[in-house]
Amino acid sequence: MKRYSSFKLLLITVLLLSFWRCKEQPYDVVQYGSLQGVIMSEYDDKPINGVRITTSPASETVYTDSVGHFSIPEVESGDITVTASRDGYLNYTEKLSITENETSSVSIYLPKDSTSNPADDVIDLKNPLDGSLDQPVNLTFDWHFSATTYKNRPIDVSLVTINTATLEETTWVANTTDTTYTVNGLKYNTTYLWYLKVQADGAFIGNTSFQRIQTQAVPKNLLVYAGIINNNYEIFSYDSTKQINYQITNYPSKDWYPRKSPTENKVAFISDRSNENQIYTMSLDGTNLTQISQLPVTGYNNNGTGFAWSPDGGYIIYPHNNQLIKVNKEGYDATVIATAPAGRDFWYCDWSRYGHKIVVQTVGDNIYDSEIYVMDDDGSNMHLLVGNEPGRTDSPTFSFDGQTVYFTHDTQGLDAADGTQISAHLFQINIDGTGEQEINLGLGAGECVFNPRILSAGVGLTYSVGIGTIGPRSIYTAYLQTNSDGTISGTTEEIIRGDMPDW
Repeated sequence: MKRYSSFKLLLITVLLLSFWRCKEQPYDVVQYGSLQGVIMSEYDDKPINGVRITTSPASETVYTDSVGHFSIPEVESGDITVTASRDGYLNYTEKLSITENETSSVSIYLPKDSTSNPADDVIDLKNPLDGSLDQPVNLTFDWHFSATTYKNRPIDVSLVTINTATLEETTWVANTTDTTYTVNGLKYNTTYLWYLKVQADGAFIGNTSFQRIQTQAVPKNLLVYAGIINNNYEIFSYDSTKQINYQITNYPSKDWYPRKSPTENKVAFISDRSNENQIYTMSLDGTNLTQISQLPVTGYNNNGTGFAWSPDGGYIIYPHNNQLIKVNKEGYDATVIATAPAGRDFWYCDWSRYGHKIVVQTVGDNIYDSEIYVMDDDGSNMHLLVGNEPGRTDSPTFSFDGQTVYFTHDTQGLDAADGTQISAHLFQINIDGTGEQEINLGLGAGECVFNPRILSAGVGLTYSVGIGTIGPRSIYTAYLQTNSDGTISGTTEEIIRGDMPDW
């Protein structure tokens, strides 16, 4: 009886200990949710089938269907890692949290593993192709969007060029969805790299591959002229064969009165970039800028115009008050070759291609007080050709053979203190003072002729036409003919908007 009681007591003790252990260490129950999602290509948002989906902690391995969808009905709740993998694409891993008895959704975009530049997946560069030569300076760039979205966000691009000589990088158009853009003002004879910056809803994706191109050489027989841009004068050229307009200068100053060298691919012009009107030369592509005058172009009523090349292109003559200065094209050996009559200053001038003559315009303290003189090209034998008459007289220039001088005169005889002209017409006169007559250019009411220049081939004139002294002007050419009644007229053609032409 005593032995039985002891056994019973031991059994009760064991049972109590077992119950206590169960209370302290309960059994852990695993909870589950579910996971579904879609897998798409990173650049075209198209679904990808056959993508292998795995999780960590491990669950069932599944593959996406034809619409890129997958579903795993039982995934351990809590933080997990989902991995998507498929041949031809880079593996992608994403962390997310699974909630018990709920379905979590995920969208995954896979990048291709076959490209070294992701932006090239969305953009094809069409024109100009890599290695293209002889491209115009006004050039249309063309590309194609192979996708319009990235991760379901709209794509836009920015067109960029890099000048390989200066490493200057220029963005011509930004954040566009267009597929073409025309760039105006590339430099002649220059190598560029061009590419597109690709963005999606403001987020940078990458740059396309670079394309290398080279622009055309400077064309021959370019028209140069002054034009107004952003309320400022700049120098332009115009290729009439390809109808390409090209801005040569771009400086916060007045750059105007361009004159081409008769022998070199060079143009001289006047600029106030040094706070005085000085003469500069440069190549026709805008490079090799050199100041050649030391004394400014100035004088009575002269706001910085009037100089001429020598026929051989070695020298330039220009007015400085009552002095006519001759300077070497490199800017040295400046000498005074002539002095204006008392009380007068030099203004416009021209140097004949043949005959060794110089024609000059002189003015008094009134802008309309103007006279024209002819001299030998060493400054000697200066004599009056056109005297002061009512109305402003301007811009003398030689004919091709040097035997005739063309000039403008306000036929209304207006002597305005500010130099306004209301009827400036074109005239010619022989250098011996005979044969002065007006040339009929078919001007409209109120139109005036400005800055006539002989064409380089010597078969006509170029000049600008406008209303009044200040205002928009257009450049014309005229081919002159003598009519049966002895009058002279011109067959005219409007070329381009601008002023102070030289062709």
